[in-house]
Amino acid sequence: MEYAELIPELRENINSAMAATTLYLSIITGYLIVAHTAAKTFSGFQLGLITFLFLAFSSFFGYGTYSLFLRAHGLQMQWGEATYSGIFAVYGTWIGLAQMLGIVGSLFFMYQAKIK
Repeated sequence: MEYAELIPELRENINSAMAATTLYLSIITGYLIVAHTAAKTFSGFQLGLITFLFLAFSSFFGYGTYSLFLRAHGLQMQWGEATYSGIFAVYGTWIGLAQMLGIVGSLFFMYQAKIK
């Protein structure tokens, strides 16, 4: 496969990873706004349901971002070592770690908002 044939697929993977990151940030923002404004008024069931949905969707989009960047890395590796820089693997790893820290931090924020 020629490098010119890989470029559109590589671009699609990167665009999809950025879209997944945007959705992840939207979910995190919504959860934090809900935690700040209404956490004290939630029953245990409501809090559990919101937290479950938050974990399910934020983890899905977080993993999606990570896997799409790794797919872009795999496409780059198909071309060979001459053009390899590994930047997509680095992006995927660091963004994935930051997103997991964002999930843990948001859960901690909700816990603190519920207690106070």
